[in-house]
Amino acid sequence: MPAPPTHRFTFMLDGMGDPIIARDLTRALHESLGLVARADPAGMWLEIESEQPIDEALSDRVADVARRLGFEPRDRASSSFVPSLTAGQLRQRLAFEWTSRWATGLVFLLPALALHYLTPSLAQGGRLIPGMIEATLVIWSLVAAGWPIIWQGLLAIFARRMTPDLFNLAGLVVSLLYGLVMVALARENTLHMTSYFIIAATLQRLIIWRRAERLQGQSHLMPPARWLLGVVLIAGLALACFDFAGGMAALLAMPAMIGVLSCNRLVHPFGALMPAALMSGFLALAPAVVSAAQLAGRIEAAFAFNALLTLAYGLALGGRPSGPKSKPL
Repeated sequence: MPAPPTHRFTFMLDGMGDPIIARDLTRALHESLGLVARADPAGMWLEIESEQPIDEALSDRVADVARRLGFEPRDRASSSFVPSLTAGQLRQRLAFEWTSRWATGLVFLLPALALHYLTPSLAQGGRLIPGMIEATLVIWSLVAAGWPIIWQGLLAIFARRMTPDLFNLAGLVVSLLYGLVMVALARENTLHMTSYFIIAATLQRLIIWRRAERLQGQSHLMPPARWLLGVVLIAGLALACFDFAGGMAALLAMPAMIGVLSCNRLVHPFGALMPAALMSGFLALAPAVVSAAQLAGRIEAAFAFNALLTLAYGLALGGRPSGPKSKPL
C-alpha cells in the first residue's frame, strides 16, 4: 500500500535570531501536534510536514505553539490563509512590508527629529506644544513602523525568553516613557532616543528580509546571541537609573538583530558581536573618560555606530562562508 502523500508548508519567522530557540520550536511542534518540522533561524523560516492537508485551522494551531515560545509565524500575504503560497512569495511580502514600515517611520520621524533639534533655537515661549507634537509623531511612527517588533517583544515576555525583539521593546518603551515624562514636566526633551531606536530596528529588519533567501543553511554560523543581548540589556537599563542618556546610548549601540547580522563573510560570528558590545561598554563608561561637552552627542554617536554596523554586516549577508554547511534544525 503506497504511503500517504506528505503536505508541506513554510512559515516565515519574523524575529527569530537564535538556533537554540529554533530547536525548542521544532521539538514543541512535534510533541504538541505530531508534526515534522524544520526551522532555519538564519533564513528565518519554519517548514512543517503533515499527512493531512494544511489548512487555516492547522496554521492557527502551529501559530499557537510558536506564540508560547515567543514567536509569531507569518503565513499570509493577504488577510486569509492560502495553502498554495510559496516561501518565496511570503519572503517577498515581508521584504516589501519592512521596506514600507521603514519608509513610513522616516516620513514621521524626520520631522520629529527636525522639531527636536530646532525647537530650542526657534521657540520663543514654552516648549510644551512642540514637545507634544513631537511625541505624537513618535508614537504614531512607533505603531505604524514597529508594531510587529512590539508584539513579538510582548510574546517574549509572556514566554520568559530573551529575544532580540524583547531587547528592542525594552529600549523603545523605556525611552518613550521617559521622554513623555520630560515633555510633561517641561524639562529637556529626550524623545529623539525613541526615534533613533525605531529607525535602527526597522532598518535591521529591512536588510534581513531583503537578503533572507541567501541565508538559508547558514544557521551554524549564528552565535547564541541571547546571552550577550541579555547582559547588555540588563546593564543598560541599570545604568539608565543613574545616567539615562548613557544607558539608552549603550542599548542603542547594540544592533538587536546581531545574531542574524553576524551571518556574513567578514569575521567569525563571535567576533561580529564584539564591536557592538565594546561600543556599548565605552558609552556606558563615557562620563569617566570624556568631557561633559562631548557627552551631549552620545545618543547620536550610538545611532551612527548602530547604522554603520548594520549596513556593513547587512551588505555581507548571504556571502559564501568557509566551512561545511549545516542542515536546518
